[in-house]
Amino acid sequence: MGKGKITVVAAILIVAAGAAYLLTREDDQTSPVVATPGDTPDTAAAAPPFGGPVDIEDASAAWTYLTANQLAGPGASVSNAYPGSMPHGQLLETVTLDADISGHSGTLIIKKNFAAPEGETITADQVSADPDTYLTAVTIMFQREAGYDDGHGNWFWAKYLPDGSLDKNGADMQLAGRVGNVEAGAGCIGCHVNAPGEDYVFTN
Repeated sequence: MGKGKITVVAAILIVAAGAAYLLTREDDQTSPVVATPGDTPDTAAAAPPFGGPVDIEDASAAWTYLTANQLAGPGASVSNAYPGSMPHGQLLETVTLDADISGHSGTLIIKKNFAAPEGETITADQVSADPDTYLTAVTIMFQREAGYDDGHGNWFWAKYLPDGSLDKNGADMQLAGRVGNVEAGAGCIGCHVNAPGEDYVFTN
């Protein structure tokens, strides 16, 4: 093959390679996150929608507030248990108050969830007499300042097990922060978006 033909073939291959590269770039919609100077692998990745380090820290501060004020934890009294339903307990107690927690001030709604062993029922008197035996979870809604989550009423959500540790969902994410997905109708926000009054509160 002559030198001229080799040059033409090489040129064709270069053009073809360039076109293939451009087509590949145009179709690529899954490019990885590119870290900028000063980023760590953690900050370069997207933050979780809930259950992140700040959410867990805020939930811990809220639990400390609850126990310090005898609103939850061992020995916390129960006076007005009423019939509940899924995803909460057979009986519930709801307390609403204004709170100041770690510099955040707003309405705090505390819901204690009670249930008997499977196949059994409980009464309000049994819960009042021995709440620790029947307590399955404590859930809170804490309305934060504007800008926290304006699209969903600025509520911070958390679900605690009786010992104060955070419950987890099926994906092993701790339930604290902006918990839920409206589009999927899942989690705290996905349920409470249906509350009357458009304030995410069913107990009005």
